[in-house]
Amino acid sequence: MEVPEDLVSTLEGQVERLKVIFEEQQQSLDDDVSEVSHFCITLECILRHQQKEKVSFWGERRDYWHYLSEGVGSMKSFDAITKHVQTLTQLTTGQGRGRALIRQCLSEHLLADYLQISLSNSKRTREWYFPSAVLLLPSLAEKVISALYDLSEVDFHLPSEGIDLDEMWPSFVIKSFQSNTPESRKSLFRTQDAKAVDRKRTFQGSALERATEEQPSEIYVKQEIPFTLEEVGMFLADIRSSLIGRDDDDHAPHRSLPPLKVDKMDDITSCLCMLNNFISSWSRDIARNTTALRAELKRSNERLQDLELQLQDTILQSESSEGDLLTQLQSSKDEFKICSEQFHRNSDENTILKGQLSEARQKISELEALNFTLEEELIEASNAGVGG
Repeated sequence: MEVPEDLVSTLEGQVERLKVIFEEQQQSLDDDVSEVSHFCITLECILRHQQKEKVSFWGERRDYWHYLSEGVGSMKSFDAITKHVQTLTQLTTGQGRGRALIRQCLSEHLLADYLQISLSNSKRTREWYFPSAVLLLPSLAEKVISALYDLSEVDFHLPSEGIDLDEMWPSFVIKSFQSNTPESRKSLFRTQDAKAVDRKRTFQGSALERATEEQPSEIYVKQEIPFTLEEVGMFLADIRSSLIGRDDDDHAPHRSLPPLKVDKMDDITSCLCMLNNFISSWSRDIARNTTALRAELKRSNERLQDLELQLQDTILQSESSEGDLLTQLQSSKDEFKICSEQFHRNSDENTILKGQLSEARQKISELEALNFTLEEELIEASNAGVGG
């Protein structure tokens, strides 16, 4: 069973992708763009999510076509779309008409309004869906409507005439180029009718005015499907096996995917929707892991840059310290040189002083000797005076 949140997330992602494609191509998106089919399949899964089984008086299975078309009633803005779908004689089921309705609403930029009008009648919506349905969960239903309004800025060209939408969505295009001019390009679709159609339709008030039919540029060709339901089921089972991998496969996604059973044509759409949701969920996991790895790588780079800055600071500090030491050493050498010169000067002065001191001592000795001589003479003179 599809997870409601996954369905809505898938739809939102597809809307963003369609906006990017339209921005790049700058022209209306048609069935040549595979993302259009993917979007339609997902929207159909949402419209059928937890839908109650309803059968008409004649035994016809009532589908989302009845819910939507009856929900808007005869409102002028949408009555022309509803009537146009009812004129498509090749469609005989509610499924086919519902798909044609989605395509026409996309082409007319009215898909969000069409669905919102239907959802505004909550009592009727509860009659059509179980409580756990996407359309009955306010937060999810609001996201769906918001995504569809975002899609209103994208132009689509999705005619439904001649296409067998009762069986499947137009899922692939075979192109044939008969010349190098764009006018010679033709698209081949699987359908019930073999007729050329290229009509431009625009809404003016409540009327759907049809332009004059031009030279056909699209050919829709009937082609029987060369596969049985059993073969399709086996093919889908192989896809499932390749997705979930073996139990011992470390690279396989750790996510459950129920067996895909194809007992009727409607099961193909459901299985494709389940596969689409599984792949989208897996892609989101990969994106989250990639984001986490990028964040870790960014943090590692930041730590590496911090370490590099610290190393540079250390080197600069070391170089600065080495410079300071060299300066101090040079200063010490200069001081030592000055002291040495002073010492030598002091030594010379000491030598001079020693010489002067020696001379002074010699003079003192001479003076002492002279003084001694004078004293002796003085004594002799005194003695001589006394004797006379």
